[in-house]
Amino acid sequence: MRVDIKSWNKFNSMLAKVFGSDNLPFITGCSIHSKNIKKGDIFFALKGKNFNGHHFIDEAISNGASLIITDEKIREDFEINELEEIQNINVKSVVKTLKKLAIVWRSELDCSIIGITGSNGKTSTKEILNNILSKSKSVMFTKSNYNSTIGLPM
Repeated sequence: MRVDIKSWNKFNSMLAKVFGSDNLPFITGCSIHSKNIKKGDIFFALKGKNFNGHHFIDEAISNGASLIITDEKIREDFEINELEEIQNINVKSVVKTLKKLAIVWRSELDCSIIGITGSNGKTSTKEILNNILSKSKSVMFTKSNYNSTIGLPM
C-alpha cells in the first residue's frame, strides 16, 4: 500500500514536530511495500508473521525512498550517490510510530470524517457517498478497502 501525500508542506512540518528534527528529507508519499516506493517516500519497515520489511530496505532505497523507519538495528545511513543520502529513523515500534503519525496528522486536518461499518455493503456505500458528496464538496476516499490496523493509519 502506498499513499501519495497531497499537503506536502503541512505533512513535512508535522513530521519535523513528531521526530524533533528539521533535517528530514522532503516527503511526498509513504509506503509499507518496497515495490510501491517512489522518489521522496517514507518506507515503513513493518514486520509480520511471514515477512520482515527490514529485508526489503535495499529495494525501497533503489526505488527512491528518502526516509526509512525501522525498529531493528541496520546500517546507520545509506548512500546512493554523493548527492543523495537516505535517512533512517530507528524507533521502538514501526507500527506504533505509524499509528502516532496518523493520529497527529488527523489532528492537523480540519475536515469531517465519515466511518462506515457493518457486515456487508460498506464498499458500495462508500462509493455512493463519494459520488453524491463530491458534487458539492471536496472529498477524499480510499480507492480500496483498508480496514485493518495498518490500513487505517496509512
